[in-house]
Amino acid sequence: MAMSALVKEQIEGITPLAISLITDKKFAVVFNQAQISVFSYEQAVAVTEAQRSALSPVQQTALSMVLNLLEDKPVDFRGR
Repeated sequence: MAMSALVKEQIEGITPLAISLITDKKFAVVFNQAQISVFSYEQAVAVTEAQRSALSPVQQTALSMVLNLLEDKPVDFRGR
């Protein structure tokens, strides 16, 4: 549960390897869409397929935005 309270500066300190080692269910619970949106490209690439599958559609969109930085898509994170 402590991971769900991480702020941007703390998230930036997580290595891609550490990201990839988090279980898929825990990953989906501890990182909300706002936290995922501050991942670096390297952290986002390290997300495993199992982790990605466990994410909600809003979380998946946040991850996709990090992976596709050149795309300019407005996203509503309020879940509508």
